[in-house]
Amino acid sequence: SDFYPQIKVYPLKGKAFTENAELSGRLASLKGIRMLSKTLEEKVLFSFDENQVIATLKGVDTAYNHVTGIRQRVRYGQMDFTKPSDLPPVVLGIGLSNRLGASDESVLPLNGYSFRKGGGNSLMDMAQAYNSNYFTVSGVFVLQEEIDNQYALAPLEAVQSLSQHEGLLSAYELSLEPGVRPDDVIASVRQLVEPAGLQAATRYEQNRTLYFILSSERWAVFAILTLMLIIASFNIIGSLSMLVIEKQKD
Repeated sequence: SDFYPQIKVYPLKGKAFTENAELSGRLASLKGIRMLSKTLEEKVLFSFDENQVIATLKGVDTAYNHVTGIRQRVRYGQMDFTKPSDLPPVVLGIGLSNRLGASDESVLPLNGYSFRKGGGNSLMDMAQAYNSNYFTVSGVFVLQEEIDNQYALAPLEAVQSLSQHEGLLSAYELSLEPGVRPDDVIASVRQLVEPAGLQAATRYEQNRTLYFILSSERWAVFAILTLMLIIASFNIIGSLSMLVIEKQKD
């Protein structure tokens, strides 16, 4: 719940869509919606010293901290993308931080590479096939192993510039007013976004497999314990029956 939003709006096809100011304004003004954040995810190659790691760089805006609880999971350094800086800041998952050997105390910047659109034809000059940019590590978050090993967070504009996706987004992430359930507003959200080729999902729907496993695990444990109880009952009944048969003569 500190990483996945209560409601996420993302494209039906592809991984990005053009930002629509009118649509985002109407979403933010829906009854029950507290805050809207714009995000963009892109696969990048991080390089620090002699270490290289492929990761998902997630660009977030200033409202992201009000949509998720990721800021309270920053264990080292800080997550503040509003301060002016010569290099765009990045917050790494602790798994990425360990594999790269980079942290908020690192003096040298982190280099990020993203394949350039249409750069695949530049066989003679590989430098023309990708974009690169330097980042300064401002913090390290600790959340969950899979997320820690895969994700890094940076300002939205920096990720759009690195990936040449200016004006494009991966998702609108929404938080709800206290006491409002996602099921109460998801129908209204879908009615707005579906004509634009987008879809909406609650936190449960974003992690359907995980919730299914947790639910199945509960019933599996119940079935195993029930079987153990039945076997134990038969053992007790059998032992008592044999005892009664042996004592019948007495």
